[in-house]
Amino acid sequence: MSKPTLILIIILFLFTGGLLILALNKSLYKPTQIIQPPTPSIKPLPTSNVAVAESDSAVAETSLLFGSLEIASSSGKPKTYSLPIIINTGTNKVTAVQLELSFDPNILTNVNITPSTFFKNPNVIINKINTDIGRISYALTKNASESARQEAGTIATLTFESRISSAPSIITFLSRTFVTAQGLESSALKSTNSAELKFGN
Repeated sequence: MSKPTLILIIILFLFTGGLLILALNKSLYKPTQIIQPPTPSIKPLPTSNVAVAESDSAVAETSLLFGSLEIASSSGKPKTYSLPIIINTGTNKVTAVQLELSFDPNILTNVNITPSTFFKNPNVIINKINTDIGRISYALTKNASESARQEAGTIATLTFESRISSAPSIITFLSRTFVTAQGLESSALKSTNSAELKFGN
């Protein structure tokens, strides 16, 4: 074998060996995989089944007003008068009323107060009349079997005599007058008036 042929065979052998080594390296080589963290999926929170309590929307709308003075009895002297106390609840559902009234004991005598028709069978829990200072404390509630009342009507009636028939007099609601109603922690009372009494001879 000639020398050039031998060199050629050696070159081919080395070239073939190099290709073989390169092929083996590629088959064994696996590039490092960069593992990406999974993208978090944002899911909406489930809607709560718990109902949110609405704010108390009830407001004081009840009024207490004196009605018209009437002669209850004219057979004796002095005459007996009656004065209705009217309640108008508006949207309030009333369960109890406490009346605190002021009158002139030098003019009005034999003062009395009785429940009227607003509550069907009321429970009278306070009935105090102080004739020395002219003060009435009167409280009544609905019967346990009765629903709260939402209407206008007469809550109570005052009866009295006039010691001095020619002298006018005034009966007023005091600040401690109170009305309880469903949905309200404070008084449901919004307004009152005064009774200006003028007696005939």
